[in-house]
Amino acid sequence: MDFQDATKIVQTTQEERTAENNQVIEKGSRHPIIAGLHIGLKLIAIIVYALFFIFMDGYFVISFSICLLLTAVDFWITKNISGRLLVGLRWWNKVNEDGSSQWIFEAMEDHQKVRLSYIEMMIFWVTMIAAPLLWVGVCFLCFLGIRINYLGLAIICFVMQSMNFVGFALCARGSRSVLKKRVKKVAVEQGTKVAVSAAASQF
Repeated sequence: MDFQDATKIVQTTQEERTAENNQVIEKGSRHPIIAGLHIGLKLIAIIVYALFFIFMDGYFVISFSICLLLTAVDFWITKNISGRLLVGLRWWNKVNEDGSSQWIFEAMEDHQKVRLSYIEMMIFWVTMIAAPLLWVGVCFLCFLGIRINYLGLAIICFVMQSMNFVGFALCARGSRSVLKKRVKKVAVEQGTKVAVSAAASQF
């Protein structure tokens, strides 16, 4: 190893330390209202869909309007607010001067001073994965029951939820490793405390 390589290692270590100081993963909730909206809108859309599907089949137009509105609002809030505040990620579509479309996926940089919540990060990703899966189950039930109109609505909701999941997954894939290390550290600490508490309860 030459001196130039050693200098690069020192610089990388200093950058990682600076990033760790800037990006703090807390255990408590920092944005409870946003986290509640992130869960609530997805859950309410599915509940409304189920209520109309089971008890009010003759009011499909009303159910379509309500579910589509809830899903659209949830899509916008997740894309523009929840992702930025809960996990430090964002994505959007940019139209260039020549008319071409460009998708941009961003994660917070290591030099940015950001404070995130471990609980909110888990809430964000669990709901982002669970919502499309639930709509897949709904589509399957509609297919078995030959409810073509409700199947179309379920497919629309599934597509909107999946678009957000794919967008944020691409953002997370390109993020730096420092934040991931911090998340793993908090997760290990939390898991150790749970294990110790469980062991202590046996005595």
